[in-house]
Amino acid sequence: MEDMNKFDENGERHGYWKEERYYGGVMYWITNYEHGVKHGIEELQNEAGVVIKSQMYVNGSKKGLHKNNSVNGWRYYYANGNLMFIGNYKNSNRDGYWVSYTDDAQICEKNYYV
Repeated sequence: MEDMNKFDENGERHGYWKEERYYGGVMYWITNYEHGVKHGIEELQNEAGVVIKSQMYVNGSKKGLHKNNSVNGWRYYYANGNLMFIGNYKNSNRDGYWVSYTDDAQICEKNYYV
């Protein structure tokens, strides 16, 4: 992904963008844009390139993490790369089972949302 942070002929973001943020350490958002609209997988990476958070956008709408054909699955990670929690959304609300983990990968909470 050498060719990043480009604009289209209308001055809109187009292609992959890398943006630096600081969340208790330097992190990078890697996002794909189609003529100014988020489209595809967006990742939050730490300085080592480990994916901390990943989410899917379709024509600007957040659709969750696309993994194992489950478009609404969400996984969040600690800076050390361990899973923080996993769950699903339905109509922008938590739905079904959500499992939370400690930073050393132990299950600390399970919830069910309807």
